[in-house]
Amino acid sequence: MSATHDKNLTNFNQKESFRLRHYLQSWKYFFPFIKELKKQLTFRAEIVNNVRGNIIKILHKFNYVPSYNTTLVGVHIRRGDLVNRGDRNVASPEYLIRAVKYFKDRYTNIIFIVASNEIAWAKKYMPSDISVEFIQNRAEVDMATLESCNHTIISFGWWSGWLAGGVVTYFKWPAKPGSGLEKRMNYTDYFYPGWIGL
Repeated sequence: MSATHDKNLTNFNQKESFRLRHYLQSWKYFFPFIKELKKQLTFRAEIVNNVRGNIIKILHKFNYVPSYNTTLVGVHIRRGDLVNRGDRNVASPEYLIRAVKYFKDRYTNIIFIVASNEIAWAKKYMPSDISVEFIQNRAEVDMATLESCNHTIISFGWWSGWLAGGVVTYFKWPAKPGSGLEKRMNYTDYFYPGWIGL
């Protein structure tokens, strides 16, 4: 199951072949190998260069140059395909307000960089009293941009928070009460204990 850790998946018989059919979304699979994984899970040079150029433009836009004085917070808002599913709660405007406040209370010179599959919704509900940039690029460019930020606000974008590191806030009740997803989901396995649920 995607949001539950299965110990059997780390004890393969090397003489047999296996096919994994679901997502591996538990920090317990990856935590012991995080350094090695971050070396292997990298973006192509042209994507990295594209992201660097975009971030420089964003810094100039908000007059936050030099960059070492700036805190970049990537915001991943996934809605679209999740909105009409009966088993999921999607992140609410209230969650975004709480998450933005969390970072505003702790950091200065913050730019929030938002990627979403419903950018119009994100523009409507992101707090207006902050420096915020909305991005819409190819999926790999958006993910590389979020990964390059110091910290992350996620709604249902587990890998964005995992790869970026830093402080990660997450929407802590993604499964609707009593749904099949809630029965299959182990929050302790899914959400890294160092992340902040809001």
